[in-house]
Amino acid sequence: MGDPILLTKNDLKLDIWNVTLGHFKLLSEGQENNYGEIALDDVRDIQIDDYPIDSIQLVYAKSLY
Repeated sequence: MGDPILLTKNDLKLDIWNVTLGHFKLLSEGQENNYGEIALDDVRDIQIDDYPIDSIQLVYAKSLY
């Protein structure tokens, strides 16, 4: 929990754009269809299962340009 992340895919339904930043807020293990929550830097929380998991990247050292 607390790991910084970068969302790399636009999602109009969730109002998320490429390079949206956030961090893992809550991770759930062993619960079907509920992987946890992401806290976005714009003070919103989303469910991980609402967003494509392959479009979430850790950003300990990432250059944006």
